[in-house]
Amino acid sequence: MERFLLRSKVFALVTCFFLFVLTVAAAQATPINYSFTGTGSGSIASTSFSDKSFDVSINANTDDVMFQPSLGTNGILNLTGTIEIDSIGLVTFSDPLFVFGGLPFNEIGFGNDPQGNLIAISVSVTYDLKSDFGPVTGTNFNLNQFQNVTTNLGALTYTAMSPVTFVATTLSPITSVPEPATMLLLGLGLIGIARARRKVKR
Repeated sequence: MERFLLRSKVFALVTCFFLFVLTVAAAQATPINYSFTGTGSGSIASTSFSDKSFDVSINANTDDVMFQPSLGTNGILNLTGTIEIDSIGLVTFSDPLFVFGGLPFNEIGFGNDPQGNLIAISVSVTYDLKSDFGPVTGTNFNLNQFQNVTTNLGALTYTAMSPVTFVATTLSPITSVPEPATMLLLGLGLIGIARARRKVKR
């Protein structure tokens, strides 16, 4: 009986401990925005534009930064993003995006799977994608790949682009809401502790 009670207590305590660790980890998740700005010329669908300012905005989470074998550096995959083009408006990228940065290349940029890198600039310092950074400005050496990018307004192509400025800005931390499964495990742990205490009293 004592062994059973001990096992029940250990199981309940271990369950509660892991739930606590998971909750704390989720509470520390920090959203971040990556922005690429500049001016450029090109076309979207059948509409041409010349020397118009643009602002690429991609939201992500610092917990998702990891080494990506497909990129050969640190990055985040499967992101959504927009590009606001003067005189055109807000445009949403249709294909999943990725951002990258850090060693071994000391480059920062973003892209998608069909085209590859859409914007990539060289920087003089290493950036880990996890904190506020910039502004840093550099020439987009992957401009030739910014062709026929699928968006909600049609295919977007850039034929010319000024040096691009990159800024990363951390946002307010995410307040996570426990999932039903997490609440169930926590409840089972508490029930186990309560039952063990009840048997000890008997």
